[in-house]
Amino acid sequence: MKINFKWLALLALMGAGWFFYWGILPGPRSPLTGYDKTMQLRYDQLALDILAKDVVTKLGQPCDTNITYCLPQYFEPDIGKASNQSARVFYLWRNGINWYYCIGFDGEDRLIVKGQGHS
Repeated sequence: MKINFKWLALLALMGAGWFFYWGILPGPRSPLTGYDKTMQLRYDQLALDILAKDVVTKLGQPCDTNITYCLPQYFEPDIGKASNQSARVFYLWRNGINWYYCIGFDGEDRLIVKGQGHS
């Protein structure tokens, strides 16, 4: 059996292209890092003024709580929003290896600010 190296090289190139497009190009939102698109959709559906218990029902238990805005990397628009709010507590969730959601709640446990990003 004769191996056609042109076809083999083409298949290898296509495989490398697929890996780059789906695995590397999306960065921290790559499915290879464990990123869950369903969790992102649930986060996107969160509206202001919903209760903390409802947020936990949608996103699961947070991986951390803090009294300050606690995204691993601070993004200027989000930290500005967070500093202008009177949040009592911030919850942090992780999606995959390197994508985070930080949500702040007021004294009545209502969502008043949310942000997302990577470290």
